[in-house]
Amino acid sequence: FSVMATSEITDFKLHIYNRNGRRIYMTSDPQFSWDGTMNGANAPQGAYVWVATFRDSDGVARQEKGTVTVIR
Repeated sequence: FSVMATSEITDFKLHIYNRNGRRIYMTSDPQFSWDGTMNGANAPQGAYVWVATFRDSDGVARQEKGTVTVIR
């Protein structure tokens, strides 16, 4: 899982949470790629919520969120 920015962004942070609301992944690298693991092991199948915060090319603070599903 990764995100694609269509313009320059700064102050990027991304968090991924399991269904219990526990954060299982975080990064400040906008070029990240999450491989579906948590603590070095495969994450269980299921839906995970992601939340990205950043500043867009105009300097406006933004937040995007969604889900990613792990299928094994």
